[in-house]
Amino acid sequence: MIGQGFGILIEIWKINKTVDVRLQRTNGIIPYKIIFDDKHTLSEKEAETQEYDKIAFVRWVHGCANGRHICTGQEFRFSLLTLCTR
Repeated sequence: MIGQGFGILIEIWKINKTVDVRLQRTNGIIPYKIIFDDKHTLSEKEAETQEYDKIAFVRWVHGCANGRHICTGQEFRFSLLTLCTR
């Protein structure tokens, strides 16, 4: 039981290292809402990469919705290997 309590304390510490946790008062059935704010600010390169990731995800979802062929992981690795060796 002491080990579990110690584990919970470590998890709380890890959460507080990465995000700001605060309570916000509401007028609903539940009187408080927990707000999580990310402490990490993106560098210029990370922001650019995040934008490309969003575009790729939207294209992937669009392809699935239209029933287009989405390559499997192995096909993707093969196509990357052939692109890198050209």
